[in-house]
Amino acid sequence: MTLYNVETLMLKRLPQDQLEDESINAVSSFFNENGWEFNKQARDKSGIDAEIEIIHGVERTGRFLKAQVKAGSSYISSETENLLKIRLERKYLEHWAKMTAPVVLLFYHPDTHEIFWKAMKEHLALYPSILNGAGETCVIPFDKEQERLEAESLMSLEAVEAKRFSYENILMESGHSELGWSNWFLVRRFPTLWSADIGVSSTSRIAARLNRQYTFVFQPNRLLTFSDIRNEESELRNFVDTSTISPISQNEVPGPAIVELLNQALLFLAQANDLIVRGDRFYFSPTLLRTPNNNKFSYTSLKGREETRTKIYMQKLGTKIEYKHHAVRLSFLQHRGNWYLQLDPDWFFTYPYGKRPSKSEIGARITSEKANMHNKDYLYLLHSWRQFLSSGQPSIEIPCARPGDGSSVEVSATPLEFKFLFRLFNDYTGPKS
Repeated sequence: MTLYNVETLMLKRLPQDQLEDESINAVSSFFNENGWEFNKQARDKSGIDAEIEIIHGVERTGRFLKAQVKAGSSYISSETENLLKIRLERKYLEHWAKMTAPVVLLFYHPDTHEIFWKAMKEHLALYPSILNGAGETCVIPFDKEQERLEAESLMSLEAVEAKRFSYENILMESGHSELGWSNWFLVRRFPTLWSADIGVSSTSRIAARLNRQYTFVFQPNRLLTFSDIRNEESELRNFVDTSTISPISQNEVPGPAIVELLNQALLFLAQANDLIVRGDRFYFSPTLLRTPNNNKFSYTSLKGREETRTKIYMQKLGTKIEYKHHAVRLSFLQHRGNWYLQLDPDWFFTYPYGKRPSKSEIGARITSEKANMHNKDYLYLLHSWRQFLSSGQPSIEIPCARPGDGSSVEVSATPLEFKFLFRLFNDYTGPKS
């Protein structure tokens, strides 16, 4: 009889296999925790072993990045405090250079557990000589500070997918950062959401019999509202079974129903500020021109000075009189458990005399005007709109009834902020032969 050591018969997982699983889990967790979706796939001949979908809130964009994930000390050719270099098989780079899809290389550091990223097609476009060597491998460098995968990297990765990213055009100043504004404003407080059983099935049947305006929607056999229907003065009480009135958590209500309630509240905000609504675009009403003093509003500028801004400009184009209205697109969105009000400064045009241009002609006029806006113009307009909607206060109060019944959505007047490395445009690319 032959005796065998049981341990020698057991299949053992190699450390490299464990590290690969660890790296995939780390990369997957990063993207999924930041609202995007990472999907591992069988590695193909081009070395691609994952696909990353860009997701905005709850909206799938259908836009993808192809990715290869590497991990392990065996790939590292050299490393300093600021720079990491790894070796990759040349055949993969040759494939990536020819692919139409965007490709991102992700490297998981075995010691620090940090993830670094590189937009490979853009890197190869800047350094095409990499592919001219005779060896089977090529060296790919990572700047440890600038190319570490962080939440702030998502903006750059989205630019990679949109083919708007280039290493050639941007220099980053290590150790220098600047504060950036988004156009998202955090919803600080919601009013209580109320639910009650109801017998009718049409909001129009109720709205036609109301003297006031309320935010309310129907779910199967129940009415949902931000107005306190326990209050005897609430007209909505006339259409519900008052014995079933109760507060309800937002988590128990589908997101689209919450968005509909919030959009109704935006209509009340528009009415309170003499704004006309077209879709999600809000613009100042021409009736303001009847009283010249109403065509301006005061606000505190970014530099702290008291200034005024004209709401509607009157200008002559040839023989045509044109009104150029300050406008803003307003919409609510949910991201990672929080709700935000998005403010997107815009323009609108009306023509008080003669034939009115078509919808497409007005759209082209708006596009032409926005094409001339620079970042600083957008920032100034965003600031003036947040000042106008908040009346210079720390919060934007959005009423949930008209006239108000005390219920409102409180939105911070301070935009979501983020820090990023200071960027300089690199206009010099070396002497040309």
